[in-house]
Amino acid sequence: MFVSLTRGLFATVVGAVALLHGCGYQHSSDAFFPANWASAYEIIADCASTKHPRGGHMEVWIDPVAVEAFAAGEPLPAGSVLVKPQWDEDANCGDDPDLFTVMRAGDESKWEWQTIGGRGKVKETEPDSCSGCHAACDESLLCTQP
Repeated sequence: MFVSLTRGLFATVVGAVALLHGCGYQHSSDAFFPANWASAYEIIADCASTKHPRGGHMEVWIDPVAVEAFAAGEPLPAGSVLVKPQWDEDANCGDDPDLFTVMRAGDESKWEWQTIGGRGKVKETEPDSCSGCHAACDESLLCTQP
């Protein structure tokens, strides 16, 4: 469906290299998404310029729980997660992301927001800032459409 085997394989190799060298990304237990997101989630938006205030490039990945609802254009089930890895300089989205912006669906079309730094630490959670920009997308607050 939306699977990107190449990206998943690349992320696995990058993660293994970082683990062997003892540096790089260390996934926070507070993150809304799992450490194996690149192999567990499906890509729904390939590398493109982002309209995020930071600029750069991004991809969008979605958890398996939400794939069918997303593809049908239906509201995502509570607990569904979208992960947006972002790159400040890499226009090919090939290196380790500089940060992750994350949306987790709550009840009644409410969202929780999170920003994870490139090393895996939760950096900030500014729901008003996130929802303010996403309000321009549509009532679902999803700016990526099937």
